[in-house]
Amino acid sequence: MHLRYANLPDAEQKRLFLDIIWADRNVRAALCAARDLALPDWLVVSGVLYNASGMR
Repeated sequence: MHLRYANLPDAEQKRLFLDIIWADRNVRAALCAARDLALPDWLVVSGVLYNASGMR
C-alpha cells in the first residue's frame, strides 16, 4: 500500500482504508469490541493498517 493512494482525494483514501481494515476479521472484531466497551479515549495505531494491508 505505502504511498500508492497518497494522491487520491481524502474521501477515496478513507474508503480504501476502511475497506482494508474492515476486511481483516481480527481487526474488525477488535474495533467492534472497543466500540461496545464505550471507552472514553482509545486509539488505533498505524500497525493495524500495516498488518491488515500486508503492504499491498
